[in-house]
Amino acid sequence: MKPTTLYGIHYSPWTIRARWALKHHGIDIVYREHTPLLGEANLRWQAHKAGLRGRMSVPLLIHADGACSDSWSIMCYADQVGTGKSLNTNNIHIASWANRLEPAFDAGRRRLTRAMLKDKDALMEAGASGMPRWLTGSARPAAAMAARFIARKYGFNPDGTDNISVLTGGLDLVREALAGKPTIHDTFGAADILGASLVGSIAPHESVSIGHAMRRTWVSPELTDAYSDLVKWRDDLFGEAGLSAGW
Repeated sequence: MKPTTLYGIHYSPWTIRARWALKHHGIDIVYREHTPLLGEANLRWQAHKAGLRGRMSVPLLIHADGACSDSWSIMCYADQVGTGKSLNTNNIHIASWANRLEPAFDAGRRRLTRAMLKDKDALMEAGASGMPRWLTGSARPAAAMAARFIARKYGFNPDGTDNISVLTGGLDLVREALAGKPTIHDTFGAADILGASLVGSIAPHESVSIGHAMRRTWVSPELTDAYSDLVKWRDDLFGEAGLSAGW
């Protein structure tokens, strides 16, 4: 039997929430890092072999019975086939968080893409991580091309202006739902994974492996100060889930 394989971008909030759900349910996977632009052909080919058609994105999970082509589907799949306590993805109120927070996730992606395009060191780090050492001289232009490719793929202007209110609006929803509680609903579940991974849009967890320049570009001191309670909440959940390394 072929191994269950997850294609993703390790620092992406969408990939993080998919890996978190799989780990929560004890599902063993083979993880494959996807490189935007350079890895698109392979991603489409892997999806095609699994019976999927159309535009592909990561995270993409290939399993024995087919494939899941987005993070929420992966979280639902983990709930269906995994062991341990349910994440309650079949609960309509919990499931609604995926759609409620998606605009904020998208705003975070736009913000990071634009910030990286303005930071040569961050581009160098991002590009070098996805190519052989002997090609690292091309890392910066390759990463810039990949960033602009992402902007085209998800339909936004890479040179546009960020709408921070959309991102903070999502964070406010999480804060209001928590209201000082340890979890959004009665027990830990999918809504908490979604909310905690959104916090990564302003402050990636220390266990997420990225370079110094990229982390500097990504982190917003103003936002992390304003949402320090959510950053601490996210850090506590990561610790409880054992997500301290390998991300």
